[in-house]
Amino acid sequence: MQLERLAGQVGVDLTLIKPSQPAQATQAPKPGTAAAGAAAAQAAGLQSFGLELNAEGSFDMVENFLRGIETFPRFIAMNGMGMTPLPPRPGESPLRPRLSVRVAANAYFVPGSGAGR
Repeated sequence: MQLERLAGQVGVDLTLIKPSQPAQATQAPKPGTAAAGAAAAQAAGLQSFGLELNAEGSFDMVENFLRGIETFPRFIAMNGMGMTPLPPRPGESPLRPRLSVRVAANAYFVPGSGAGR
């Protein structure tokens, strides 16, 4: 709900919110990977889950959405991001480019802290 609220505040269309389990390594994960982050979080008493987000909007809206994720009230570590240009909608100026953004991330929380809010 908080991600939907952020999307509404900055004006992007949030087209996908897909939580999943983070990658579990069968051997020691490589440092700097999502699996290493999840293993370190678990060792510290944190829980984590994978998160896939897709949003669409103008360049400035997408930029504001990504900055909102950086300052989100929950700790979200972005692991990957991609952008694709979109054609203007009917009646929109082609001078204000629209983008589709895909974000892969891990969200971390302390169990029992109300992470589901």
